[in-house]
Amino acid sequence: MSQVTWWEVENMKGRKKVAKWLRTCGIDTDGVVYVPAAIGGCEELVYLSAMFDGARMAMDGPHAYVDSRWMAKEFPALADAFSKIERNAAGWPAP
Repeated sequence: MSQVTWWEVENMKGRKKVAKWLRTCGIDTDGVVYVPAAIGGCEELVYLSAMFDGARMAMDGPHAYVDSRWMAKEFPALADAFSKIERNAAGWPAP
């Protein structure tokens, strides 16, 4: 079983405050990047869809995080944002 390391992105100054869990993503020892399921809309529905599809998921407290590659396929309008998150995650220290 892989280990997930969680990373929090700081709130941008001068912008609307975003909850910490929505600014958090994880990367596991296999290199999978997990993003908040809520980015795709209703957190519970995204979680259930990902589970149905067999996508990799992780939990941090009460919140679900889903493999960014699955999210990019399911929410193509947000694919660029997920790619950016993946590129940033590649620069973080290895878990």
